[in-house]
Amino acid sequence: MHFCIFKRNETLDVLLLPHKGTNMYSFVNLSKGHICPCLFPSIDAAIADLDDRQKRGLILEYNVIA
Repeated sequence: MHFCIFKRNETLDVLLLPHKGTNMYSFVNLSKGHICPCLFPSIDAAIADLDDRQKRGLILEYNVIA
């Protein structure tokens, strides 16, 4: 999945990709060339993490691009 994540001072282009050989997912920040060390057991769990970050004010909002 492809996301556009909006923070106070920046907009990030982020992919959610599966790890090879596992059933886990990680966010890959294309804007900064960074792979998040967080692992999620499902796409739904990763989206729930984005929702939690939005509720806590760490991100303003996010949009699913594809």
